[in-house]
Amino acid sequence: MSSSIPSDRRTRWKVLIVEDELIVAYDLAGKLRTAGFGVLGPVATVEDALAYLRSTARRPDIVLLGVALGDGWSTPVAETLCSRGIPYVVTTGYDREELLEPVLQDAPYLPKPVSAAKLSFVISGIAGRARCDPAVLARPAGHSTV
Repeated sequence: MSSSIPSDRRTRWKVLIVEDELIVAYDLAGKLRTAGFGVLGPVATVEDALAYLRSTARRPDIVLLGVALGDGWSTPVAETLCSRGIPYVVTTGYDREELLEPVLQDAPYLPKPVSAAKLSFVISGIAGRARCDPAVLARPAGHSTV
């Protein structure tokens, strides 16, 4: 799997890592840097992720979003990203069917552990294009289009 974005353009893409497992977060960061992407974070909790998104001038281009964070499920973060038009990829050890909230279930999905090739391929595929459909915010949990 090769990346569809030339490496000189990839360095402009900033990827925020929202992940509470420090080893996983550093592994993802290393893989992203090796592939030529810029890395923001990591942040480990819903509260910290929301604070980051509210306060920083460094808006991420893409977010890698763990599901079960240190202080709860990342649904509020996904909803914020969706409402702001920031693309995100759900990274989790859970099966897609276990993600009941549409804002998580309908998002691009990478099961853990994440390989470097798959990570680069998926991010390159959504960079600058994929956006969450705001209609997903109105759907009740358990009703996915997947």
